[in-house]
Amino acid sequence: KPVHVVSVGWTDEDGNVKLRLLNNLRYYIKIITVGYDDIQDSIVVDGANPFNFFLAETTYQFGQAVVTVQYKQRSAENAVERIQVIDAKSLENRSVVNLKEALQQQMNIQIRQDNSTGSSMSMMGISGQNVKILIDGVPVIGRLDGNIDLSQLNMNDVERIEVIEGPLSTTYGSNALAGVINIITKKNVRKKNLLGAEAYYEGVGQYNASFRAGKQFGKSSIRFNGGRNFFGGWTPGDSGRWDLWKPKEQYFGRFQFNRTSKNVTIGFKTEYFNELLLNRGRPLAPYGETAFDERFHTNRLDAKFSVNWKINQISRFNAFVAGNVYDRKRLKYFRNLVDLTEEPINRDGASDTTGFTAWMSRGTYSRTPIRNRLSYEVGYDVNIERGSGLRIKSGSQQITDVAIFSTAEYEINSKLQIKPGVRIAHNTAFRAPVVPMVSMRYKRNKYTYRLSYSQGFRAPDIKELYIEFVDVNHNVIGNTDLMPEHSKHVLLSIDGKRTWKKWLISPSLTAYYNDIRDKITLAATQQNIYSYVNISEFRSTGTNIRLNGAWKKINCSLGYGLTGIRSDVGDEEPVFRAYHEVNGSYRQDFGFIQLNVFAKYNGRQNIYTIDAANAEVTQRFTGDYTLLDLQLSKQFLHDHFQVNAGVKNLLNVGNVNNVLQSSGAHGSDAGYLAVGTGRNPFIKVVWTL
Repeated sequence: KPVHVVSVGWTDEDGNVKLRLLNNLRYYIKIITVGYDDIQDSIVVDGANPFNFFLAETTYQFGQAVVTVQYKQRSAENAVERIQVIDAKSLENRSVVNLKEALQQQMNIQIRQDNSTGSSMSMMGISGQNVKILIDGVPVIGRLDGNIDLSQLNMNDVERIEVIEGPLSTTYGSNALAGVINIITKKNVRKKNLLGAEAYYEGVGQYNASFRAGKQFGKSSIRFNGGRNFFGGWTPGDSGRWDLWKPKEQYFGRFQFNRTSKNVTIGFKTEYFNELLLNRGRPLAPYGETAFDERFHTNRLDAKFSVNWKINQISRFNAFVAGNVYDRKRLKYFRNLVDLTEEPINRDGASDTTGFTAWMSRGTYSRTPIRNRLSYEVGYDVNIERGSGLRIKSGSQQITDVAIFSTAEYEINSKLQIKPGVRIAHNTAFRAPVVPMVSMRYKRNKYTYRLSYSQGFRAPDIKELYIEFVDVNHNVIGNTDLMPEHSKHVLLSIDGKRTWKKWLISPSLTAYYNDIRDKITLAATQQNIYSYVNISEFRSTGTNIRLNGAWKKINCSLGYGLTGIRSDVGDEEPVFRAYHEVNGSYRQDFGFIQLNVFAKYNGRQNIYTIDAANAEVTQRFTGDYTLLDLQLSKQFLHDHFQVNAGVKNLLNVGNVNNVLQSSGAHGSDAGYLAVGTGRNPFIKVVWTL
């Protein structure tokens, strides 16, 4: 029979659409959207009850929705900024435990491991102290040596991770000089009840267990999850009681409440994290009957209250107030290995507690007219951070930052958009600059071109300004005369979609340039005395090429990246280094089982340390290595039960060479760098009711 189209509609941002249909007639309906499988069904309209349809993500996954630096939720493809999305399905396909594992396979991101302070990262060759990490838009605090420990950020009940490269200081202020990583948690409960649990085991001695639950009642919903991660420690070979990778135990939990009333949605979220890391010392000479042990206790407590007001079809107001508490306690003990007694050691700063608290409020008003080509957003930021402890000058210090910012999107025509912005701030510890930015998006045929120029800054943090860490092994003093880091950034990207035979092909090319002045570096200012100083100019330049392909139930990708870094130190000759990256993935659904393979090659790197007293540069070389993971997944009982099994680090990477590493305040003459814990089989069981 011929088919007549009687009504077509676009949903609003909440997924609702109204169609003019007659009662008691049967209609055939088709629902299509990028990134999800089409739905075709038939309905009989009674005029009283709405119909609900739930879309399943397609294998291609090219239409992920994003919210970071957006006026409202939109697809990553339509955003002016280039945003990479790691969605929940990708995290599940790799059985990811924490943020470290989630980012380990990403291009332009390098992961480093310190087995006492945790894992850290760099982006586009820029250290992690310049990368702002957010959870639902709220900054994560508690940096050690300038970095957030990525292994402390669990991926339990996470919806997606949005990664934006390049300065976002206009919107997010300090520490966003290299980019922003925004972890988006799952909030809503799509059905009336949610209940699930999962267990994870890894051959290296990792035992994880977690649960999630939720309930929807009327216009409100609650969702909570929690769990425990346990790692027994690991070292290559037999080293007695001492472990290269320290034993740790983590407990975590999250509670969320959301209520929607007419055009207003209010939400409350609180999150708790606790970690115990044990550093067991080697037995002391001559008899090996005693040893020095350390315990590191970390606590995080976060709370957020948010309001989202849809004023009308084109205007919105979003705001939240959040509070974060972080403390890390180090306790040192003298342990008798015969009778297992121990005595706490409190002298010479052997035991101490460092704590940080942060209060933040952020609000934005945005206007996105349907027919007008100009959309804009204005907002405010208030950040109050306090650090306390024996290592902080005078025992406690506080920095307050207040800012207003604005961006606008102007659609010159159907193909070209331009987005300028500016931020004006006041800071109690330094003179904040005016930070501008401008981005452009141009779409022609099947390709999207993006070009952005932005300026960034990073303010000295409490530790760099006020630290006083002096004991038998350390002599590190803060510097209250530090200047903020300033940067200029240019990024060009080209993304396309084409069909080749029956394949959907998505090629992309990215090139970037970063220029940082007054870079803050920990360096020797006198013999055996270290401090933070502004001494260098830093530039990073890079490019990467990526190709995604999808055909039926096969999805694969291959990428190559090259990053070059140049540092100018005093009157010395500029130091230049470069490294290569290659990553790839392959996924195929055979119907009865799904196969996932992920690989990343990290090329040899040259790393330099700087002595500010004489501008002497010391070079060390880090060997290359390849990480390869393989996973098989199978679902049972109508998808209520899933088993993932496979091998992580299939190539058995443990330590890589780290030649000529210089000694110093935080250095070591060890000839290796810890990368992985060797080849490890794993199994993960997920149950959902």
